[in-house]
Amino acid sequence: EQMPWDYFEMYNDFSTKNLRMYDSSHIARSCGLYCSTYQPLEFAKEENGNQFVIIRSRAGQNARFNNQSKTIKDRSEIGTKNFFYEGQAFQLEGETVWYGFRVKTAQGLERFHAEEIMISQMKQMLEVNKKACDIRNPFFKIKVRNNKSTHWQINETTHVVSKGNSLPLDDEWSIFIVGFHFAEDGWLELWQDGKLITRYQGATIYPARPKGCERNDGYDYVFRIGTYRGSDRKWVERTYGSESEYKKGFDELHFDDFIISQSQEKVFRTLGLEVPHLIQPKKVETSPCWREHELKWYEKSGDTASLTIENKSASNVVLWRIADDATREQRGTLPSGDSILLETNVNRPWVLSDGEGECQAIVIPKEDAVFEWAGKP
Repeated sequence: EQMPWDYFEMYNDFSTKNLRMYDSSHIARSCGLYCSTYQPLEFAKEENGNQFVIIRSRAGQNARFNNQSKTIKDRSEIGTKNFFYEGQAFQLEGETVWYGFRVKTAQGLERFHAEEIMISQMKQMLEVNKKACDIRNPFFKIKVRNNKSTHWQINETTHVVSKGNSLPLDDEWSIFIVGFHFAEDGWLELWQDGKLITRYQGATIYPARPKGCERNDGYDYVFRIGTYRGSDRKWVERTYGSESEYKKGFDELHFDDFIISQSQEKVFRTLGLEVPHLIQPKKVETSPCWREHELKWYEKSGDTASLTIENKSASNVVLWRIADDATREQRGTLPSGDSILLETNVNRPWVLSDGEGECQAIVIPKEDAVFEWAGKP
């Protein structure tokens, strides 16, 4: 089947002011009552002649996209268009895609005006008859807090599966690069300024029937960068004294070199970084717990493998090796926050259980592998 990969081979250094390649629905262009002092989108140049885009947002801007009951939200974002191929949403299952961008704050900024700002997101939307199903969270997002510290989050349809902190932003360019392998047993890597921030291994594609979907006609993938603000109303009252005072201010972020590609090398080199070696997790497969009674070490080839298990869940897990006779052999307990290096064999199953012995996950190394356990959904 022919796939339109040129859609995912795009690069914009903003040297022209052409934004036609992007979805226009989230690009704010109207300045409302503030035209003399505020522009939601502006192109600017550095002293060396490099042109970039400034994306600003303030209260009320594109607010129609969000429930405002508890959090004041507004946004301006640029990103890929919703895409249909031969009448169905475009499928990326089994494929690898990388994207990256540069971002910085305004010169001399000490704090943002809003409580936090989402600067990038990758959304997966399931389409039923070209109408999006009810999926509340972007699969992946990068946010910056009021104090300029940044954090990232990986979501399932309604809950968090992994999260952590990244490096703070300032008025010098910072480079973010994200790689996805879309699969039930996929992976995600987040890089910032040439440093690996996190490596996640697990489901990177939403289930076939999330809440609100009778059936799945296909996935739609959207990659965005921009200024997507959120401020809890109680935080606004504590910080500014009133919502009217808060609404007088705005936030801006500067972006450059937005690139999406299937080529990891292309993304890193375009953003001026050396391509790291062996950055993808080495292969490990998982199996559902109900299959435990079917598993055994059936391939006695003698090939050895190193399996590193990182327990990033909030609970201890018990480790069990599946023996030659398909029974469990207990090999210790892995406390929350710890990791262990196991010398094992290719295709030898390992079971992670709770303290009562109930299976939580089954891991099967195909070669040297790293497996991150974030907890059972």
